[in-house]
Amino acid sequence: MYAETDGFIEEIQRTDWPDQLPDDDLDIFTHSLDPSFNINSEEMTAGDQMHMHDSMANFFVDDPIGAEGLALFSPGFISQVMGNDTTAQEENIDPGLQASMSEVVPYPRNITSHSGLPEEAEPLLRHYRQHIAGQRSTMQAKRKSPWEIIFLPCALETFAELSLWNEASHTRSSIFYTLLAHSALQLHMSKAPNSLSADWKEIGLKNHERAQNHLRQALQHEMFGPRQASYKELLMAILAMAMTSLHNGARAFRIFLLDAERLIRLRGLANQAQNPFKSRLLHHMYTHLRVIAESISLWSEPLPESSSEIQGREQFRTFRITEEGLNIGLDPAQEKTDELGYNDIHLEVQGRWTQTLYPVIYGIPESLMTLLSQTVSLSNEKNRLETVARCNPSISEALSKHTKTLENRIWAWPSTLDPTEPVKMPTGDEDLVRHPQVRSMTLAIHQALVIYFYRRVYDMNAMILQDLVRKTLEYLEPCLSELIDDQDFATSLAWPAFVAACEAVSPDLQERALKCLGVTDDKGVYFTNRPAGVVVPLIWERRKQSGDWTTSWQSLVQESLA
Repeated sequence: MYAETDGFIEEIQRTDWPDQLPDDDLDIFTHSLDPSFNINSEEMTAGDQMHMHDSMANFFVDDPIGAEGLALFSPGFISQVMGNDTTAQEENIDPGLQASMSEVVPYPRNITSHSGLPEEAEPLLRHYRQHIAGQRSTMQAKRKSPWEIIFLPCALETFAELSLWNEASHTRSSIFYTLLAHSALQLHMSKAPNSLSADWKEIGLKNHERAQNHLRQALQHEMFGPRQASYKELLMAILAMAMTSLHNGARAFRIFLLDAERLIRLRGLANQAQNPFKSRLLHHMYTHLRVIAESISLWSEPLPESSSEIQGREQFRTFRITEEGLNIGLDPAQEKTDELGYNDIHLEVQGRWTQTLYPVIYGIPESLMTLLSQTVSLSNEKNRLETVARCNPSISEALSKHTKTLENRIWAWPSTLDPTEPVKMPTGDEDLVRHPQVRSMTLAIHQALVIYFYRRVYDMNAMILQDLVRKTLEYLEPCLSELIDDQDFATSLAWPAFVAACEAVSPDLQERALKCLGVTDDKGVYFTNRPAGVVVPLIWERRKQSGDWTTSWQSLVQESLA
């Protein structure tokens, strides 16, 4: 079963959670926006309501398989999380704030606005374009950033629609307000002089609420029927909300990704004949975020007991491995067909796939993230498989072989990289994977994966892993401050920093780890309910008090440490 969502209401509505985002000279703005779009839910007629085939309604609501985990696809959950329509209750931005805001991000003062319109939209979009969407100024390489190619253009188009016509779809509006929220929250986290961080936080939270409201409306009225939104934009809205919710901890982050999976399986994978480039970018983005989310998830999904239930729910069980799946998909030399590559959204199968976009989006070979995904699946099933293996010699042998093979694949992975070239100044023509800082980040992820494997699969004492912790930090430190502002790399950097920090034992390594966590925390990217720089020292202290350095950080956090 997927995680219960009872606690999610409080998580996403908290007003004390950290946040993020960055700016550029983009003077295409002429008017302010209307967050309510003059929409009155009471005026909607029956014909305006969502048109959905009975089978689809059952998929989302009546069928426990189709509905579980659907945080936003479930009408009952939506009403709990979002509450009543909040657009009418939104307060206007303090007029005194506008003059001060222009000192941080200059924007025209002669702009007329309607009551309640986010006049800060223009500077926030400039800020987003300059500092978040691709970070071209600091990362010169061949790359395809979803935020630059897809999200920012959509936000600008929506801005134009709202400025000219005062209306836009709920789906596009959700994307737009999410980007505004992300930009404002990043300004709040930047701690720059005269950044008015308290006010930027308030602005970010208001736009976050607006985005949530529009996403709720989109999933109620634009999933199907005459007002159906495009698949690409619906997926964009959910993924954008997931990234913004990451500042509120991993649980909200993961719940939105569960929704994204449902949408991909319902409308994305069924349209394999087309596979437009932008949809593929979004699928890769989902895959990357989901693998990371599952690797640090505290909410596991128990398997059904009977074989009939297993067959009926096989397509909904992810990041798991059955007895029949042992020793399958572990050959990195195999060629993956396009059908397998497109459908392997959770990287369950090793192999070479020529159509992967991983290297041009994240600069990380897909093979490395596949090893992480397979390690997560094995660790999730380790206890259950070991129980079965005690009474079944063949399962015992298969499990041992699978574990050893995966371990060997992880250790051998660096040999698959191209030989290291002499360090030189990056140029705009080089591949992203060859960029020195991106390569350093990739090697940090690999070292953290080794740590993760031995802690999760073998339950090894952290004392034995200190050399791996040191190597992870050595790879991470040179690239962290340069890449963390780029939204495409933020989670890729935060993951090895967190994994290594949790297992650091010596005072010098702990000090270095805290510095790395400070950088990621300042961007609002952490995987616990509180900043990692607060949680990780508590983990160290608890282990020190107990004298047990085999205790996992997951168990300590589950014991309400965080």
